Amino acid sequence: MSQEKILIIGTGIIGSQQVKQFVEAGHDVVAIALEKNPTLKQYENDFKYILSDRNIKESFEKTISNIRKDCDVNIVIDTYSYDAVTSLRVLRALPNIQNYITMSTTLVSDPRQNPSKIGRAINEDCPYWDNIYNCGSYVWNKINLEKALRNYALENPYTIITILRLFHVLGQGCYLGCLSPNNREPKLFDKLKSGTIQLAHGGRSLITTVDVVDIARITQKFMHNDSSGIINVVNPSIYSAIDYYKVVANELGILGFNVEALPINEASRIGRWTLMSGPDHIFSSKYLNIEDFSVDPESSIRKAVQYIIANPKMQDIPISKIPVHKQMNKGKKPHITIQESEIVAYNERHGVVTKYHHDGIYIL
Repeated sequence: MSQEKILIIGTGIIGSQQVKQFVEAGHDVVAIALEKNPTLKQYENDFKYILSDRNIKESFEKTISNIRKDCDVNIVIDTYSYDAVTSLRVLRALPNIQNYITMSTTLVSDPRQNPSKIGRAINEDCPYWDNIYNCGSYVWNKINLEKALRNYALENPYTIITILRLFHVLGQGCYLGCLSPNNREPKLFDKLKSGTIQLAHGGRSLITTVDVVDIARITQKFMHNDSSGIINVVNPSIYSAIDYYKVVANELGILGFNVEALPINEASRIGRWTLMSGPDHIFSSKYLNIEDFSVDPESSIRKAVQYIIANPKMQDIPISKIPVHKQMNKGKKPHITIQESEIVAYNERHGVVTKYHHDGIYIL
């Protein structure tokens, strides 16, 4: 693989793994972040680390201008992209880059319009949600980001734009999802230890995940794309919510626990996120298969739990310090529009048969 000059924006959970893998692959890396990530300390002599805030227009543009003077960046990997304005600011400041790769979310897809014929898995062809009230401000901003980038790609065909859609990112160093003690379910570990947790659908909802290691591996796979596009980056392995929590409990040394079923509306009304407050969240990709993933979901869950246990100070991290949570927990509260009766009707219309085995877990 030839050496490339790569700019990585953001060195959080996803960005730090990008830095590690691209440095180890021998590339010339420049990273921009709000603050230094201590997990990259051993690599700091191998890449250039610049502290800058992309939300401060003049300062960030000056930073980008200085980078352009120092080196001719070929590829930009933007892991901290939450709106169209700041992403287009990067592209306009670096008009000659060959490839721009950014992160979005699979949640931009409206499951009610899922065209996939494989169970309920949603691939890249699924249409967007049609308004903010159905999906919330975080997802709506991502939809607008994707639309803006697609328009930019049409107007500037010399820059290839690749959008990687992620869902439920896990792995070492990861405090996303339902695991962190400071997240939407702050007493999760305590509840598991007490022997009872509450889950929408009694834990039967299905989920797909992705490990930060595989996000970086797949970024490298598509870093030389010759056409712009969107890719769902999720491990094809499917877990039920209850099996997910069994892995968490096992890592905590808990042999068993009871599950109290909550209806969708009740779970949402009381803010009980606990992984699922809605229907299944399972996704597939037309461009990836199981061979593209090196870390199985169970290992990802275990590593995340181990990291939290080994780093108790994470409990003191305010949500405002975690970019994705800061974005997800602002703006208008979405309306709950998908009822259990709608899910049943949806399955009947599309000929999807949902079966159950003895302990109530979905089999597609």
